Amino acid sequence: MTDTDLSFLIASRICHDLINPIGAIHNGLELMTLSQSTAQGIEFDLVQASANDARARAEFFRLAFGSQKHGVLLQSDALKKLCAPLFTQPRYTVNWSLPAALDRTEAQRLVLALLCFEKQLPQGGQIWISPTHLRAVPVAPRAIVEQWGYVWGPHAGKSTAASDIQFVLLQRLTQAAGLRPELRLNEDSFELSFSRV
Repeated sequence: MTDTDLSFLIASRICHDLINPIGAIHNGLELMTLSQSTAQGIEFDLVQASANDARARAEFFRLAFGSQKHGVLLQSDALKKLCAPLFTQPRYTVNWSLPAALDRTEAQRLVLALLCFEKQLPQGGQIWISPTHLRAVPVAPRAIVEQWGYVWGPHAGKSTAASDIQFVLLQRLTQAAGLRPELRLNEDSFELSFSRV
């Protein structure tokens, strides 16, 4: 077992164990809505919104950082649903061009790339996604952030901050799949593509 496999298994365990109590909180809040005397006010709305956000993030992070098996398919509609709470309008507009289903390892590579794009687009923007190509037009164009160096180049293999781990994992997944990532900065956009080595 590689260090990457071990980290994926740890993340899977954490997300799995978190989703159950978060789901229980969510169910309890739904039951409270049946009683109008308890389910009202800004406090209740805040708790409900936070519970919904926590559940969506745990499910998204289980796909992004959890253990995946080759040959297990994920429906594209399910992938879009997992990403929607984190990449929402007006900050992000995500345009998908995917087959009906993807291998879960391929879906994992795409959501890790999305997390990398989030770092590149702090003010948001438009994103187009296909299985081998992602393109983004940021609200505020900027130079390529240095964290892309973890995907290839001088930073590859060096220690990184927890907030940038998606770049390291993206590099390991693309390498394991026999793919080569290529990043291109255009005048008003940037593109990430994956091609066979």
